[in-house]
Amino acid sequence: MSRSVHGHKVMDLLSESDKVFNKVEFLKEMAITFGEDAAFHTCSEKELSAEGLIDLLLNKGKFIESENGLTMAANSRCDH
Repeated sequence: MSRSVHGHKVMDLLSESDKVFNKVEFLKEMAITFGEDAAFHTCSEKELSAEGLIDLLLNKGKFIESENGLTMAANSRCDH
């Protein structure tokens, strides 16, 4: 059974890192940090892959992807 990690921890990983990651690099960082077999969830979604979570966060405007890499959008955290 895989371990499920909340999206907030992934958001923390990005926002607290000194590195700038593109999507592929951040997927590798997630695997190193949370494990290759980790699943992910948010307040509204369950059983997401790492790529599925990043795509969800991009679609919700919580992550922003540019040629410079992934960044957190301002005020992108939930209130809980």
